Amino acid sequence: MFFKYAVSQDIQDWIFDSFVWAIDQNILNIDTKLIFPSKESFKAPKGQDIDTAKALVNDLKSILNIQDEDIELVPMNALPDEYTHEYGALSDVAGTWQNDANQALISYNPNLMKTPMAFISMLAHELMHHVLHMRISLPPGGEEVEELSTDLHVITSGLGIIQMIGAEQSGWQGYMSQPSRAHALALFMAINDISMEEVTPALPPISIKFLKKSVKHIQKYPEQVEELKKMLNDAVDVK
Repeated sequence: MFFKYAVSQDIQDWIFDSFVWAIDQNILNIDTKLIFPSKESFKAPKGQDIDTAKALVNDLKSILNIQDEDIELVPMNALPDEYTHEYGALSDVAGTWQNDANQALISYNPNLMKTPMAFISMLAHELMHHVLHMRISLPPGGEEVEELSTDLHVITSGLGIIQMIGAEQSGWQGYMSQPSRAHALALFMAINDISMEEVTPALPPISIKFLKKSVKHIQKYPEQVEELKKMLNDAVDVK
């Protein structure tokens, strides 16, 4: 078929199951907002230094409700030798997350700060590793799809616009495909009654095309949208 939907049924099912899991784990809840690239959400000053990077991490920690977590941030050119050895050619790595019994560490490639939205998206991905690490239950797919799950739950946490812009800005970085990201963002929009018109001004043209197709596709499955909406509302009643 010339116009076959770009996201396979298996991936669609995995995304849906992951939304169910995110609601069960309170990663996605009735108060989760869709985050736009604005000064309201990101109060960090402009710049390409460590202070700006730390301020962006604090903005994201607030969005992800992990303000109290002790997470150190280090540029890769300042990493201790043992980490440099572990990750080899760090010039090819955007960011990493490691955790031990005492503290978590995010390292980042300072060059990525030249593309701000790609940098914020990368930080969100690494912080999401921390969020998922805090859960006892593994996301659908388990450890085999850890990086894909991490990308996806950046979206279930409300940062789908940020991730799509970041991927397009950096030449499609990340683990999920852009059509799959669009599908997940469209599902997030559907369960929160967010229209395409509200989102379009924030996105670059190619991402808009992907998202329009996904919004139209998800409209064919209102029962799935209603199921997730009910789960969100039921979770509030449990509290």
